[in-house]
Amino acid sequence: MAYSKAFSQSIAILSYIEVGSKLEDCDYISIKDISNNLAIPIPTIKKLIAMLKKSELLITKAGIDGGLHLAKSASEISLYDIFFSVEGNLNLFSLYKNYDATNIKFDKKNIETIIDHEEKILNNIDNKVINHLKEVNLNDILN
Repeated sequence: MAYSKAFSQSIAILSYIEVGSKLEDCDYISIKDISNNLAIPIPTIKKLIAMLKKSELLITKAGIDGGLHLAKSASEISLYDIFFSVEGNLNLFSLYKNYDATNIKFDKKNIETIIDHEEKILNNIDNKVINHLKEVNLNDILN
């Protein structure tokens, strides 16, 4: 099962803020501007902004000259930071462990070995994905 679009949308929003503020020579980008250009509904943007702000990836400013600004440089914001902000749980796999060994014709020891191998392999994949998300930053996406 895939994660929500929130991760990808958050990358797009943060990227747009970084690029847009440089192109328009302004410190803050409005939610309306982001919504119009990225075709992401304003309520979705507001929801994502709340999560990104809570994780200290965004600064918001109210008022006529207000909007959104990155709290850190693009090179300091990893994909891990973004993912964790909007998805929370970093485990890609949820392990099923409620096997009823009485109905399985294999040796119980074999079943436990298989389950242990499965858990180790899936945890290893999780760790590799997490480490890779930590290595890639927003600046890598923009260049």
